[in-house]
This record gives sequence, structure tokens and C-alpha cells, in this order.
Amino acid sequence: NSPTYFHSHISIVFENILVPLRDQRAIVCEGAAELLAACLEIVIQRERQTRS
Repeated sequence: NSPTYFHSHISIVFENILVPLRDQRAIVCEGAAELLAACLEIVIQRERQTRS
């Protein structure tokens, strides 16, 4: 399962996401924002699974 595999690497994204979020190019910022949103969704899903 891709989200399960990715969850173990999510900290790498969180450690490095600020640079592209602050980039002057809109396409870079938008891509970084989409990546961050996807990562947060994975974290939320994982939390829900552990609580149920």
C-alpha cells in the first residue's frame, strides 16, 4: 500500500517543504502545497486507523 510505505518517509517531506513553499515561481509553490496537502491527508488517515 503506497500511503503506508510513504508514511515512513513523511518526515523528510516536512523537513524540506518550506523551501519550495517559499519559491517565487507559482508552479513550484502550488506543487509544494499539493504535496503538503496529500501528506497531511495521509497523516490524518493513519491517525484515524490507529484510533479505530
